[in-house]
Amino acid sequence: MANTQIIPEAMLVVQLQEKRESAFAYLYDKYSGALYGVIKRNISEETQSTDILQDVFVKIFKNIDNYNAEAGSLFTWMMNIARNASIDFLRSKANHNDQKNRTIEDTAHYLDKNHQVELNINTIDLKKLLDRLPESQAEALAYVYFKGYTQKETSELLDIPLGTIKTRVRLGINSLKEYYKVSQ
Repeated sequence: MANTQIIPEAMLVVQLQEKRESAFAYLYDKYSGALYGVIKRNISEETQSTDILQDVFVKIFKNIDNYNAEAGSLFTWMMNIARNASIDFLRSKANHNDQKNRTIEDTAHYLDKNHQVELNINTIDLKKLLDRLPESQAEALAYVYFKGYTQKETSELLDIPLGTIKTRVRLGINSLKEYYKVSQ
């Protein structure tokens, strides 16, 4: 959707409950990337992640009348649907069968890819440096840089003002820069 119009959340929810196609197109354009990120944290396979994302939007469409603004933001509600769909898939019989049938080449590539990421993090002792930060800064950095959330998503998840998250991330990064300079 090329339109850069911003629809307030309350109005978007009403339009979604009225089953307006334009509202769902807007919702998909605005949130599909973030929801896909939530799914990818649990499901590494591209095809499976894409299928789960599609299922998530079907669930959102079917269950939008159950959304309660008093319980949390629309994004948080959708994120929970995406996370639960990922977990449900991981627990499913189909996934267990797929894991049993994975070839040795696929498994070796998967293990090598994950091992390499872990080595890169440990090479600069980032985990040790994070332990030196105040807990609030380390938590904000973990959500934004290791878990893949945006600062806005982190703000919503932790129920902390966006400005506070931005400050914690900036202070944490500045502290890490100083720690890294000293440790070299």
